[in-house]
Amino acid sequence: SAFLQGAAGDASSRFVRRGRDHAEVRTLGGHLATSIARTLAAAASAIGASGPVRLTRSSLHLPYRDVPSIEDSLELRESAEAEWQHELAHHGEDHPAVRIAQTRYEGCAMLAAMAATDRPTGCAEVPVSVVSLGDIAWLHTPFELFASLGLRIRRGSPFRHTRVIGYTDGYLGYLPDAEGHRDGLYESYVTLFGPDAADVLVEHCLKVLRAHRLSAA
Repeated sequence: SAFLQGAAGDASSRFVRRGRDHAEVRTLGGHLATSIARTLAAAASAIGASGPVRLTRSSLHLPYRDVPSIEDSLELRESAEAEWQHELAHHGEDHPAVRIAQTRYEGCAMLAAMAATDRPTGCAEVPVSVVSLGDIAWLHTPFELFASLGLRIRRGSPFRHTRVIGYTDGYLGYLPDAEGHRDGLYESYVTLFGPDAADVLVEHCLKVLRAHRLSAA
């Protein structure tokens, strides 16, 4: 058996947790165990894992984001810190709103640090590969994709079972979806890419999956 990290860029307990004690650990662990048990039960049936192992490699170019000026970045950081302190005073430190506000501040602080240094310009070459075995395909990218992007790729894939894998052939950081950018989540501040990059990557992944499927015909 092997573990491959999926599209889990926004998998975080900060959105739901109610504490940091052993009781909360048991609660979250119970939810996880239930999900695993359901997945194992669903995977018990045959899933068409036969035939040769095939590989397709591709790449695309994604432009790096425009980073705000140092002045604008510092203003964002100060605003985020004020929001964090407001939520902390209102809710106490264990409330999800406080953790979200805190991580937003941390993201803004990293953005300000990025604005003060030599950040990448031009485009990044992004490797995307597909490995398949019968009706199963593994789609690999070098990102921490938000879960919604992985679901879009799975829904559009011509394979019966598609696993979307991150952290492969290098590492290019977080790739948030449009909602993550809209909501100002931590990952939207520290990503190297703009809001349009997610759609471009999803379309490329689906194109590669379809071509890979057709090449077996």
